[in-house]
Amino acid sequence: MKKTEYFTILDIIKKSTDFFRSKGIPSPKTDAEWITSHVMNKSKLELYMSYNDLVSTEHLNIIRELVIQRGRRRPLQHILKCVDFYNINIKCDHRALIPRSETEVLVDKICNKFEESYEGHIVDFGTGCGAIILSLCKFFNNARGTGLDCSQNALELAHENKSKTNIESVEFNKYNWLSEIYKWPKADLLVSNPPYLDENEWSQSEPEVKDHDPKCALVSKESGLQDLFVIIEKGKDILNNKGMIALEIGHNQAKDVEKKLLTDYCNVVIEKDFSGTKRYVFAERH
Repeated sequence: MKKTEYFTILDIIKKSTDFFRSKGIPSPKTDAEWITSHVMNKSKLELYMSYNDLVSTEHLNIIRELVIQRGRRRPLQHILKCVDFYNINIKCDHRALIPRSETEVLVDKICNKFEESYEGHIVDFGTGCGAIILSLCKFFNNARGTGLDCSQNALELAHENKSKTNIESVEFNKYNWLSEIYKWPKADLLVSNPPYLDENEWSQSEPEVKDHDPKCALVSKESGLQDLFVIIEKGKDILNNKGMIALEIGHNQAKDVEKKLLTDYCNVVIEKDFSGTKRYVFAERH
């Protein structure tokens, strides 16, 4: 990709894809398209329709720099500085966990369990960048939300995303469920994508995760179960009668989580993600 040469959009995508593949990037063509789309301010469809257009030197230089960053395994979401999540576009950086597609599925499943006119109080434990609670309160625009996190950095990012999305029905507060007493109104829905990896799983994760996501948002003690178990215990006092708890869990954790829930909850349902892993747990408070 020499500065003195001219390249079409298709050339850029092909060369970037080859470069990413050589660096072990999991989705080389998709990432190449996202970067090109972002820099040129074109949708994916517009890219396809203008494959033979020449790329300006200015755009070429920016794309080159971003491609180099991605080749160093910097997360695509950090490079683009934003991510589309369910029904919102949010700012994304090192201050909080990058919201994943698996968590979008959790949000979608919740949205399908209630009427759109739902007016409950939704509490999000480990809110991070605010993706879950902001998405839910945009969909359920009569609901009110409370996003809680122990990380001040994450909360600052969540506040920025609240301003970005203009969703006023959500408030964010600092809270550590492992050591502090819950002091907000009771919840009708308690949702959480908490830390659930063990140390070994974290150490074997991709560089994009291990080197860029906050470890505290990923790793939990007791084989990754500590935070899940504490949240389930807290839910007994936090949830209103018939209130729902909705959790994202790690692989091989379904049996332990189900056993923990059955003591004080009913209508326990465990659903699978796209890969067939038991990933989402729903239950009602007695």
